[in-house]
Amino acid sequence: LFLSIEERPIAAASLAQVHRAVTREQEEVAVKVLYPSLRRELASDFAVFRMMGAQIKPGGYDLQWVVQDFEEAMKMELDLQSEARNARQAARDLRRRDNVKVPRILDSLTCASVLTMELEDGLMKVSDS
Repeated sequence: LFLSIEERPIAAASLAQVHRAVTREQEEVAVKVLYPSLRRELASDFAVFRMMGAQIKPGGYDLQWVVQDFEEAMKMELDLQSEARNARQAARDLRRRDNVKVPRILDSLTCASVLTMELEDGLMKVSDS
């Protein structure tokens, strides 16, 4: 899929990390990759949360809806195709703003676990501190 991809990420967060890469068409891109075991680990965690939510009712209140809402929100965060759709919408909404740049999404290199976009040097400052 790529001519090269740097092993060291240029950015990292709790759900994913971003690597600099070069496509077969020689385009420099940023590739956001979810951590491989994240979906499995979260599914296990939410199974425990649901079980606890069914048994623990502080003050008699059923709080299972909190677990359900949080699980749905996390599923959205784990869908990088959804993030790609949101980025395209943001680009459309902000296209008339000269001071805003939304990187172009490369759909052919994007899936639920990988988001590929044009690399915009200078949009992100990376620091070891």
